[in-house]
Amino acid sequence: MPLPTPPEHVYNSAVVADEVTAEQNLLQQRKALYNELVQAEENEKITREKRAADEHACACRLEEERQQAARAAEAEAIAARCAEEHQHRAADAHATAQRADAANRALAQAQELYNQAMAARESEVSAAQQKGQEAKAAQDELAASISGEQQCVSIRTGVEQTIANTDSSFHSNVGHSYGCH
Repeated sequence: MPLPTPPEHVYNSAVVADEVTAEQNLLQQRKALYNELVQAEENEKITREKRAADEHACACRLEEERQQAARAAEAEAIAARCAEEHQHRAADAHATAQRADAANRALAQAQELYNQAMAARESEVSAAQQKGQEAKAAQDELAASISGEQQCVSIRTGVEQTIANTDSSFHSNVGHSYGCH
């Protein structure tokens, strides 16, 4: 009588223990990758929210800069008109001795307007420069936020690819270990 043929795959405790250990190691690895993916997604969410806030702040600073520049330009025009008025009044005061008193009062008024306009111009120009610096800082912050977001997306994509490769490798190796083809 012929001996029975042995099964294709012989199970014994050593083989099963090796497979269980391999599965436990894979599960630990998947848990670590899962935790890394959760953190990467949270980082991406935080950087996206920061970028949106920085984008809004940048737009506000740019609009403030535009408005301030318009006010500064208007102050420049007023100052130029006042300077011209000042010159006319000064010429009138020197040319007309009989109207010297009236011309001196007009000159004093023009001087006051000129001084006010120059002070306003300096204030507005200084404020425009400050708004320009704030807008530049907001643009730099926005650029940093966009870079941080892109980096987080790249990390998350890498983790997802690692998980996909690990799953594919595990399933192809596990199938062979159990005698599946």
